[in-house]
Amino acid sequence: MAGEAAYDDEAPDVTMALPNAYFVQLGLPPLVVPSSLIRRAAVCGPACTVAWQGRRGDPSPYADFGQDSLSMAKAMPIGARGEVEQTVELKHTLAAHSPNLPPVYSTPDMIRLMEIAAFKALQPYCEDDEITVGTAINIEHRAASGIGAKIRAEGVLESFDGRFYTVKVTARDDTQEIGRGTVGRAVVSVGRFLEKMKKGSR
Repeated sequence: MAGEAAYDDEAPDVTMALPNAYFVQLGLPPLVVPSSLIRRAAVCGPACTVAWQGRRGDPSPYADFGQDSLSMAKAMPIGARGEVEQTVELKHTLAAHSPNLPPVYSTPDMIRLMEIAAFKALQPYCEDDEITVGTAINIEHRAASGIGAKIRAEGVLESFDGRFYTVKVTARDDTQEIGRGTVGRAVVSVGRFLEKMKKGSR
């Protein structure tokens, strides 16, 4: 159906697109997650609503690596803010997936930019080898943007429930808001996280 995300559950293990994109952009090591733990959105365009849901009530692929991968919850100021910008290129559009699709900014690329903004909002409050990772996505893509459009995504910490942080995210192009929603995040220790992954792959 037009406007729905397409998923590939049988693909081989890959370097994860979310959050690996911002890991690379921020100079952090990429994470490789078995594709059996995630459902990867291939194509989704404007007017598409994306809700990433997972197992056992925890929508994050990180849940399968156990609670001991998570760091201690910490105080982060409500209202903490992060921003990131991007100019739309062909590789960011639906046409990059199929020549039969229009050259408009894709939903996965918009969500990636929102995730980076959320990451930047929280990362200044992390310590040592801590980072935040995505645990939930609830996003609406409301308007189309073409090649050459300048997209600005903003993330603002909205709430904390004792374990997960909820970040309100928006994206705008040169003329209007194109997307909004929330993303959930949790603090993890990279060292413990990678060690847990090694044990899980044996």
